[in-house]
Amino acid sequence: GVGIVDTESGLITPIDIDNGSSIVDVFNGLAVSPDGTTVYAGTYVSATQGDIWRFPLTGGTASLVATVPAGLSNLGFDAEGDLWVTTLNASAALFEVDVDTGLVTQVNQTNGSMNAITYDETTGNFAVLSANSGVPPRSVFWMEPDGTDHMLTNPGLGILSGIAINPNPEVFGDVPAFDASYEWRMPNPGGLPLAGNTGFHMVLDATGNVQQGWALLCRGIGDAPFDLFGTPLYGDLTHIITAVYLPMPAPFTFSMSLPSTTTLVGETFVVQSLHPNGVEWPSSRPIEFTVM
Repeated sequence: GVGIVDTESGLITPIDIDNGSSIVDVFNGLAVSPDGTTVYAGTYVSATQGDIWRFPLTGGTASLVATVPAGLSNLGFDAEGDLWVTTLNASAALFEVDVDTGLVTQVNQTNGSMNAITYDETTGNFAVLSANSGVPPRSVFWMEPDGTDHMLTNPGLGILSGIAINPNPEVFGDVPAFDASYEWRMPNPGGLPLAGNTGFHMVLDATGNVQQGWALLCRGIGDAPFDLFGTPLYGDLTHIITAVYLPMPAPFTFSMSLPSTTTLVGETFVVQSLHPNGVEWPSSRPIEFTVM
């Protein structure tokens, strides 16, 4: 079956699947929809078939979404809500599935069978693991959505079966709803916060009653959010570096040239925009990045 693990207590809460007894094949992949309401579970039926089932996170009836023509090994969603499927078939190891229509599209790739996949919201690419018949086997790859792969490492250890990414930059926290909405664009147009990326920048999209504003840059996250007239500020206000004016019109761009030096590597920064509108202080959610 499928359950939800409380990462603090270790308690596992089962998700009841009304017709679970009719799913006779082993679950071999799992993903939750981007809106957090639906579970997608992939079964390994045989070397030539994998099924994808859908059921509510709160429990209910499972329905068959799609079938891929290979032994399913893992699932992962992208930012557009499409489901990506890896399989153990070396010649047909990657598929993109439209979960609304059930349309299955094979994506050609050359690194053989795969055992895991996860989406990187910062770049729009994927991190994947090759399986025993990968090229080379049991390796870590960076993969573009068209199937172009770039090998990162071949550790030479046992079977690699799961992978996750800590996004960088990453949007976090919550802010109140106002008559304007400010959202950091992902994938990030300025790329990764790598030392030497002199063109590093982030873009803030806006809708509604949009106002000019300021982007507050802090070093690190505060111990607790500071309440500014009802708007929480998440950066460490004891280490404010600068406030950058964001003139109209939107979208707004925040740029930070990163020098080619190891001095800043490992340093974490937080950027949050403020757009005063009379007595209200609409804000973006904060975005955090660590120099690599």
